[in-house]
Amino acid sequence: MKKGLILILTALIGLKAFALTGEIVYLEGTVDIKPNGGDLEWADFGTPVSEGDSIITGIDGYCEIELEGGSSITIMEESVFSFGRGSVGSGEPQNVFSTAMGQISYKFANLQDEPIITTPSVVCGIRGTAFTVITGADCSSLFIVSEGEVEVESMGQRVSLTLDEAVEVPRGAPPEEKYPVLSGSIDFDGWLEQAEAAALADPITTVEDLTDRLIYFISEMDRYHAMWEKGMAERDVQLALIKQLKEEGKDDEAEDIYRNILQPHIEQVHSYGINVRYYSLSALSLRRYTLGPLYVKLRTAHFKEKSDSFEEFLDVYNTFIEDYYAICQKPYLVEADI
Repeated sequence: MKKGLILILTALIGLKAFALTGEIVYLEGTVDIKPNGGDLEWADFGTPVSEGDSIITGIDGYCEIELEGGSSITIMEESVFSFGRGSVGSGEPQNVFSTAMGQISYKFANLQDEPIITTPSVVCGIRGTAFTVITGADCSSLFIVSEGEVEVESMGQRVSLTLDEAVEVPRGAPPEEKYPVLSGSIDFDGWLEQAEAAALADPITTVEDLTDRLIYFISEMDRYHAMWEKGMAERDVQLALIKQLKEEGKDDEAEDIYRNILQPHIEQVHSYGINVRYYSLSALSLRRYTLGPLYVKLRTAHFKEKSDSFEEFLDVYNTFIEDYYAICQKPYLVEADI
């Protein structure tokens, strides 16, 4: 039955209803875009950005995105930013902006549907805010607020940040104590270098924690897929009833069921499909932008001589790929994603 969902996911590619959209208004250096369900391509001035798209900047890259309503997103060098839509935690799908790696700054204005901001291990909510999110190679995160308020959540614990406050969130841990910051006082490059050093110093634990995150994504895919399957079966029952009523000449009753029962139900089932896609793309991002660079760095470092520690790393890496990631790759991702 999972294969049948591919048709729904394919139909969802390019669907922009209720999603926030924007366009690239400025860029420098190497900036690529991975459109929803499309191939990686060079970004340019005026390139539209919307649900499911990812922006990837190179070592010399820089990109500014302007959203409808006047909000803006700034993507610094060696960063990966993604637009998404899904239910993070519970509730109906909403806009989700993700920092897979690097440094992203947000300035939101006049947003009726305020997005959720995520990193591979952190979720935060916003209220009319300007702030920066940094995600390191070890999946730790740093949040700095320059306007408004941000509520950062990790491992079931929350901390609220206001003007000129920051908090660090280690991978797989709750937020640390927040602290005051002065504008321009944080060495972002130095922080990212420390995060990379931490990932390389203990890559096995890093991958084990990433595997735990992947297992969570898979559980959410399966949960929403089961809800989607049940909803599709209920849809078919309602369609059969409507058809029967029309054959009996009860058009008014059929129309009432269609408008008041079937239409709302179809919208709900559609949201389940959106969530399946959101969590499947989150798994893909974890594999491509977080685990992938770590593997390359370690493979390069051990190019001539493979140590016991590297072989142990390969064991947990292969567990991630073969035992878990393969579960969601074919059933839940379409060919154009991969």
